[in-house]
Amino acid sequence: MRIARHFSPLILALVLAACGSIPLRSNDAQDDARRILEKLQVASGATVGEIGGGNGDVAVAVASLLGVHGRVLVTELDPAKIEAMQKRFARGNSATVVVSASTAESTKLPEPCCDGIYMRDVYHHFTQPESMVASLYRNLKPGARLVVIDFRPRTGGSWSTPEGVPANRGGHGISVALLREELEAGGFRHLETIEHWRDNLFAVVVEKPR
Repeated sequence: MRIARHFSPLILALVLAACGSIPLRSNDAQDDARRILEKLQVASGATVGEIGGGNGDVAVAVASLLGVHGRVLVTELDPAKIEAMQKRFARGNSATVVVSASTAESTKLPEPCCDGIYMRDVYHHFTQPESMVASLYRNLKPGARLVVIDFRPRTGGSWSTPEGVPANRGGHGISVALLREELEAGGFRHLETIEHWRDNLFAVVVEKPR
């Protein structure tokens, strides 16, 4: 059973601006969550992973759509963001969202734990993409999907290339072609590319073969 298009309101009323190059407006987290789960093709009650949770806005929206029996496993590299999210979800008494620390080489999630995984404005920051793609592949159950939302390379002005990323990025961001190439090299099967997800973002949907 796929998730329906109409859902109960968010558990938390307060929605803050998400960290990233493209700030989330108050309704963007809900819209992104709905579209992400549709692309992941998961049912309510599923376990979904988010890589690079920022301040947790999208995780809140995803958790509300998955229902009380669903789980969102959020990973984050920044200790300050991890602490802030853990406090946020503790205040909201949300047992459906679990926040944990990742590394540059691994999500550190259990293997295989997820019915689907997503990330937003995160992949182009990976300093060791090959290792991270391998970790994502292990985290997913056979037949499960991965949604990567990102933006094309930008240069000049404030758009400096993130420190430590591969030299082939061509600026701050990543091209659709290069993202697909790296995901497919890691064993994923390409399903769909959405050239215009929202604003300047695109999305690539891949699947771990059964």
